[in-house]
Amino acid sequence: MKYGQRSVSDLYVFNKNGKLITVLDSLKESYIDPNNTPILYAKDALLDDSLLEFFNRQVNDNKTDYEKFVSGGFEEEKTFKTLVYRQTTKECKLIAKTEVRDSESGQDRYVYYEIPEASVSNYNSFNSSSTQTSEWDLVFNIKPYNEDKDLFKIHIEQDESDRLQKFFTDAVDAIKKINIM
Repeated sequence: MKYGQRSVSDLYVFNKNGKLITVLDSLKESYIDPNNTPILYAKDALLDDSLLEFFNRQVNDNKTDYEKFVSGGFEEEKTFKTLVYRQTTKECKLIAKTEVRDSESGQDRYVYYEIPEASVSNYNSFNSSSTQTSEWDLVFNIKPYNEDKDLFKIHIEQDESDRLQKFFTDAVDAIKKINIM
């Protein structure tokens, strides 16, 4: 079968122990490049708070009365979450979920790219623009997950017609082999 890429992936990011960190469902672009240094590249339209927390250390906001007044006075005190930015690399696991269209049947199928071993660095710049939403680029390094140096698995949704087609193709091939011998 032949498939056409239907949509940008939703990217599920898990920590190295398999706990879900976040779902990046606002990607503008994504791709997997398995050549040379294998990567998954994602361009997100939105800065994800959970991913920032994954990278950085959160500190408690223990301000003195003086600091509270300087930051806006007592009347309209605002609450902030404070993250201490640090350049770091985190081990993670990824699942990229997307849709493809079967060129023969015209049906949409879900596809999952399972990446059991990856890492991501937060060496990002924070850009501002008055004309459009700033984008956030993420580059996940894909690592081999076994001794065979496999990088990722692709899971393609199947239905009954796929199984029947395979059965008939295998049967015809078996008959051809018998007739040749």
